[in-house]
Amino acid sequence: MTDKQRIFCDEYIRCNNQTEAYLIAYPHTKNRNTAGVLANQLRKHKEIASYIKEQTEKISNGRIADAQELLERLTAMIRGELEEETVVWVRGEPTTMKTKIKIREQQKAIEMLGKYHRLFTEKIELSGTFSQVEIIDDV
Repeated sequence: MTDKQRIFCDEYIRCNNQTEAYLIAYPHTKNRNTAGVLANQLRKHKEIASYIKEQTEKISNGRIADAQELLERLTAMIRGELEEETVVWVRGEPTTMKTKIKIREQQKAIEMLGKYHRLFTEKIELSGTFSQVEIIDDV
């Protein structure tokens, strides 16, 4: 991999815009459309694609929750298995105590999990006759 290709990869990882990354790595390119096409071709190279994938995995390194983790957390909220720390005043002193999450937060988790499983989709009934569609190409 050349130095310019490495710069392209690093910039792409940083900004997540292949055209911008290409323009930074190859400043002699003036046309944005050309830069976009060339960047797309560059990203298809095996070595470049694997480098971008490796570096992206190193960066994320478990810091970003995946879908399974989100679903597990929402389920734990719904079941009341999570606690939160609350500050209360005891004899004029602030003290923290653990309390179950509020019903409002459980309801929000139920709503989010229901949307994920498409349990709350609206059903729309359509009736009528269907006529033939005519496409006019007058370009």
